[in-house]
Amino acid sequence: MEGRGLHPSSAPFHNAGRDHINAPGGIANKSDGSGNHLPGATFHGPVSFGAPLKDRDVDEATTRYSEKAACLRSLGFRDIDTRLHDITAAHRGTCDWLFSTTQFQKWRDRADLSAHNGVLWIKGKPGAGKSTLMKHALRHCEELFGDYLIVAHFFNARGEVLEKTPLGILRSIIYQLLDKDDTLYERFRPIYEKQRMFKEGEWAWPRAQLEDFVRSIINKRLSKPLLLLVDALDECDERSVRDVVGFLESLSIDAVQAGITLRICLSSRHYPNVSMRKTLELTVEANEEHERDIATYVEEKLEGHDNEIKAKVRKKAGGIFMWVVIVVSLLKKAYDDGRLEAMREVLEEVPTDLEDVFNRLLSRDDPDKAETIRMLQWVLLSRRPLKPEELFFAVLAGTAPEYSGLWDRSKITGHTIQRRITALSKGLIEARTGDTASVQFIHLSVSDFLFRNKRLQTLDPTLHPDPISASHGHLWDHCWSDIKQQDTTSTSGQYMKLLSDSYPFLLYAASYIFDHAEKALSGGAMQEKIIQWLQMGNDWFEWWKIFLSTVDSHREHSYLEDNMDTGLLYVLSLRGFPKLVTVVLAEGGADVNAQGGEYSNALQAASYEGHAEIVRQLLERGADVNVQGGRYGNALQAASIGGHAEIVRQLLERGADVNVQGGRYGNALQAASYQGHAEIVRQLLERGADVNAQGGYYGNALQAASYQGSAKIVRQLLERGADVSAQGGYYGNTLQAASYQGSAEIVQQLLERGADINTQGGVFGNALQAASYQGSVEIVRQLLERGADVSAQGGYFANVLQAASVGGSVEIVQQLLERGADVNAQGGYFGNALQAASYQGSVEIVRQLLERGADVNTQGGFFGNALQAASDGGRAEIVRQLLERGADVNTQGGYPGNALQAASYRGRAEIVWQLLERGADINAQGGHYGNALQAASTGGHAEIVRQLLERGVDVNAQGGLFSNTLQAASIGGYAEIVWQLLERGVDVNAQGGHYGNALQAASYRGRAEIVRQLLERGADVNAQGGYFGNALQAASARGHAEIVRQLLERGVDVNVQGGYFGNALQAASYEGYAEIVRQLLKRGAEHNADVHGPGRGKEVSAETVLENRAKCLALRTYVSLHLSWLWIAAA
Repeated sequence: MEGRGLHPSSAPFHNAGRDHINAPGGIANKSDGSGNHLPGATFHGPVSFGAPLKDRDVDEATTRYSEKAACLRSLGFRDIDTRLHDITAAHRGTCDWLFSTTQFQKWRDRADLSAHNGVLWIKGKPGAGKSTLMKHALRHCEELFGDYLIVAHFFNARGEVLEKTPLGILRSIIYQLLDKDDTLYERFRPIYEKQRMFKEGEWAWPRAQLEDFVRSIINKRLSKPLLLLVDALDECDERSVRDVVGFLESLSIDAVQAGITLRICLSSRHYPNVSMRKTLELTVEANEEHERDIATYVEEKLEGHDNEIKAKVRKKAGGIFMWVVIVVSLLKKAYDDGRLEAMREVLEEVPTDLEDVFNRLLSRDDPDKAETIRMLQWVLLSRRPLKPEELFFAVLAGTAPEYSGLWDRSKITGHTIQRRITALSKGLIEARTGDTASVQFIHLSVSDFLFRNKRLQTLDPTLHPDPISASHGHLWDHCWSDIKQQDTTSTSGQYMKLLSDSYPFLLYAASYIFDHAEKALSGGAMQEKIIQWLQMGNDWFEWWKIFLSTVDSHREHSYLEDNMDTGLLYVLSLRGFPKLVTVVLAEGGADVNAQGGEYSNALQAASYEGHAEIVRQLLERGADVNVQGGRYGNALQAASIGGHAEIVRQLLERGADVNVQGGRYGNALQAASYQGHAEIVRQLLERGADVNAQGGYYGNALQAASYQGSAKIVRQLLERGADVSAQGGYYGNTLQAASYQGSAEIVQQLLERGADINTQGGVFGNALQAASYQGSVEIVRQLLERGADVSAQGGYFANVLQAASVGGSVEIVQQLLERGADVNAQGGYFGNALQAASYQGSVEIVRQLLERGADVNTQGGFFGNALQAASDGGRAEIVRQLLERGADVNTQGGYPGNALQAASYRGRAEIVWQLLERGADINAQGGHYGNALQAASTGGHAEIVRQLLERGVDVNAQGGLFSNTLQAASIGGYAEIVWQLLERGVDVNAQGGHYGNALQAASYRGRAEIVRQLLERGADVNAQGGYFGNALQAASARGHAEIVRQLLERGVDVNVQGGYFGNALQAASYEGYAEIVRQLLKRGAEHNADVHGPGRGKEVSAETVLENRAKCLALRTYVSLHLSWLWIAAA
């Protein structure tokens, strides 16, 4: 099914709408299903029934771009290409040897294809330089295969989860393919739409679904040949390596069989021992040219040094480039220290094995060894890659007794931090580039070294016997050290944000303290301390929730928004920390049935998230399995919607009521049916679930399964006696749900079971209207053959012909007309079929309707008439048809007022010209923008404004949302239009509208150039009125210092009273704009002027206001160090 986005949670006529619908003029409001809201005005905006829901304030090209961007965002992930950028580029004069090898040339020419299936596999020892070679190969291939689709993925064991998993490479591959090829995007879009439509809440791409899509494009002829380059296969776990290799091998075989040109280039270590049956294999360190690369590097880096030293470096390297890089660094350090003789000693002592080099570097006696170990532990075990400053302060948190965590940037610079990291890590940790800088080991082999043979324990014997758990214990302790020193009584949002800026490690500490505590409870010296921590009072926990919900810019802790009233047990159950839950239940005396939060209780939260072990613990501690409340009503429904069959089994065995009602889906059976969890449906039915229970969003389980499109579950439910004619739910009945979903198989099943084809109700009124809107030709045919009433009225579109006209299927419209559908039937969102088709843009459907006698001037619907709908939608050919058929060019009505105003706002210059040529009244009043000139000015369409002005439009006409054209253009920041209007004699001081006048509007929006124009043309700088009373207060409230300066230079009254804040000083002080406060005070603003607005009752002395603000925001020394300038500014 290629869904149109009319999902219950995104449909424009549903009260759970989640899409933003912009008010004309660009004022965005959250839709609650009833329309868009502005102060003093309520209106209902039209919607474009594409997928996803289109914003009326962007044209179709922009909307398509936005849709594609949303799809790509669902596939992409942070750092998707960071590893590629981190890899050092090939040293000058190296790596080109690859392209002369027999293996590469066979791969390039596809010679002897049956022997290798287009796969080149580059293998090498750890540190041999494979990734640098692959990056060089990628750049070469981009030049060599310029007409190819080239996709590259560089695995990264040190990165985020998706950088090192099969799911990550699939998302990366598809992201790149869709980004580069619109045809592939169009193929993928229905998959994305269905996924978005049917998945509850936050959803993730299933791996199997993405694999199927990649296979499908290999089995169909592509527009271009495809080259896939994958580096560092070994940087995911062994099972994942086998999965990825197996998948890539199957692609290579499929491509050869299908005659598709697919080249695959892989790189990995020799281990794990995974292979393909057919491949070209090349070993890096065995190639003589690779040895020459090493020689080139050594020669350049040690230029001027003893040739004997260079020769010995080359000989000891054994083909391992990473060894050479480290040893050359050690040699140069010895030289830089002035110890020329030491170079030979270093070279003599340095081991030939890379791991032995690491061991030598880290095993030296060093007064900073404790810090070195902590730094290694952090980079090895942190939950996400740390920023350099986070790592610096994380280490201090656990090793410096005087640690405060406060970052004095004047003393600790980025350069200082980087030098300290390099020194403590002995050069084994580096900063990676990307959207945000982070630290990582210089090579995966460093991680391998630390994990293997308990090397951490060797470095620090106190980590015995479980170095990993013990290390997590230390990391937890570092996190707690940063948190416990905070003032938990100060919880304002601004204070929390300042804390995050001032304490660079604090956000990580708060984000992952539970993760490290959970892992530390497996063993280590910190266990008792963690248990005591969990038994402490709630002050730190309440502070923790407020802090994370305030400063979490990446939305990683967005779950807290709906769970601020919950306790520690709930959060631990929701997030999945079974060991911590055990402690809290056993030692902390937590109330297992405490109510609160999005899921009402810990049991429902754990059930929804699929934490089976936590569910078991909660049940054993007496959790009420049937307690009601929360998003899903009860734990059983939560587990059912989540698809957690094992938890469903646990709950049922503990006496969960299988038929209890409540929650979003009414009952567990409807929840499982909606999500397509056939195994859970089977369990529930066997436990006596009422197959016909009514309630919930879809009315009953059968309607939910029909909407979801699961023929298997529909069959299960029908075999258990589901009532095929049951009424209720969003779609009214099961047949309508299935017809909208587009499953001909389910529709057939329902009809064979006696579903009433003409039953009325639900969002579409009947099944035929649902199928007609959705464009399901086969289902429409089925329904018509079974006697569906083509003239039935009801539903959002009032009749099937209007629904089909919106849907855009010429074939369905033709079928309906042949069956006698009334071409002039009235009602519904668009009023009639002609208006719907005119807006939708189908020239052929409009032609059919007109030939069948559609009344071209019928009034009604959102746009008032077909001409206005076509003008708004930019359908120039349809406008021409309608005008030739006698459409009245000056008919008034509908949201935009008339066709000329609709076209002017949308920027449809060609249509504006057509309408004017046909006699459109250029000064006609009415509609949302009052007249065509204001509409064009609001939209920023200078060319249309020019047309209208040349035709003699009244430049000073009043009315509409912005009262006059000049204010509309000023708000939008359209300087050219403002200039045109001023040249035509517009009244620069015209009053009215939300902002009173154009000057106040431009000042509020920060349009400095327009403010300058208006002032030069005589705008009254002291004009009163509007929301802010005057222009100075408007500019001050928004922090536009340059505009404030302009107004002050023009003699504005700095103490004029009125407006929302009372005066400009009060506005700037309340909003915290110190520079503007300084300007106003210098110009004589009175400290104790009367207060109005939100600051009533507060001191308005700038010094006092800013002092109080500083106290709210500042921290101890931070105030004196960083905010003292505010006092000076206000003095």
